[in-house]
Amino acid sequence: YSHLGDLKGMPGSSNLGDMPGALAAHRESLHLREELAASEPKNHDFQFGLASGLSSVGFLSNATGDTKGAIELLGRSIVLLEALCTAEPTNVRYRMELETEYMRIGSVLFDDGQYATAIDLTRRTIRSVESRLTDAESSRTQYSLGIAYNFLGRNLTRSGDISAALEAHAHALAINEKLAEADPASAEMKRGLWLTHQRTAEAYFAGRDFPSALAGYRRAVAMEESLLNSAPDNAQAREDHSIGLAGLGMTLSELGDLVAAQDNLRRAKVEAETLAAQSPSNSRLQTRLALRLFEYGHISAQLAQRSPRGDAAASWRAARELLSRSLEIFNTLRTQNKLSRVDAGKSDEVMKEIASCENALAGI
Repeated sequence: YSHLGDLKGMPGSSNLGDMPGALAAHRESLHLREELAASEPKNHDFQFGLASGLSSVGFLSNATGDTKGAIELLGRSIVLLEALCTAEPTNVRYRMELETEYMRIGSVLFDDGQYATAIDLTRRTIRSVESRLTDAESSRTQYSLGIAYNFLGRNLTRSGDISAALEAHAHALAINEKLAEADPASAEMKRGLWLTHQRTAEAYFAGRDFPSALAGYRRAVAMEESLLNSAPDNAQAREDHSIGLAGLGMTLSELGDLVAAQDNLRRAKVEAETLAAQSPSNSRLQTRLALRLFEYGHISAQLAQRSPRGDAAASWRAARELLSRSLEIFNTLRTQNKLSRVDAGKSDEVMKEIASCENALAGI
């Protein structure tokens, strides 16, 4: 059941985009693990299995918009794993799983806007992983360290410390380039390298170094397209591609190339629409569709300002339609209490853009 759930729709790995199917399978797995752990409370393997099951259901719950439930489940998993690590301090498997849980709950806290706590958890993870660098599974340890540095960099970018974020991503890049070179056929290692380019580009964008951001996004998009060509049904790769195209588009807009920006954002929107339609219960994908519509509408409005007078009204109406769709999704998520704190203010931004469209149309 656990493997089935991962294949159906576990975020962050290759999957088929079936979020309800993934959650149902992992809940069934968790039910069985709870029975096993209750039957033999001193069995460490069963306690470890229970921690793993709680983690999977918690991580998927966050994707459906249940942040509170996700934090509660992931917290229970961490309590179990910390107890296991205390009981067996030399057990690398337990340590690795605990490090994963710190990063997972850090990711949920990031979505909830708790950046300082997320940064603290990620630094704790890095210290733990670095202490294992001499273990037998050195490539796997290095891979975990690269992930942790990318998490740290993302958290630092959002908190406004761009210099420290870029330093963290530089550590991740050095690690992931070596891993991808050592195992060029591994989709996992390729995604680790893609993620590093993507996160680095996001940090440069936040620091308004748009030429550097452009180079990073172009590298990321090229890698995403290569992965998609080899696995077109991989929903995670398609989501990655949509995010990369959106970043590329917004960077091009800052550099003044609105036509190329609009084309990339249109492609990002199309992929986001496909993913959101495929998994309507996935609030993360619904949020990303709303963001892609907002970005595409924003650039379309900028281009409408440059339209010949005879075409301007149609261009403004097209931009308004995109923005109105974005607002509808954001409002629906807010009503359902599935909008993260990070995106809580997006509706206001969209409404300002819609008002600009209305004013322009009134003038015409």
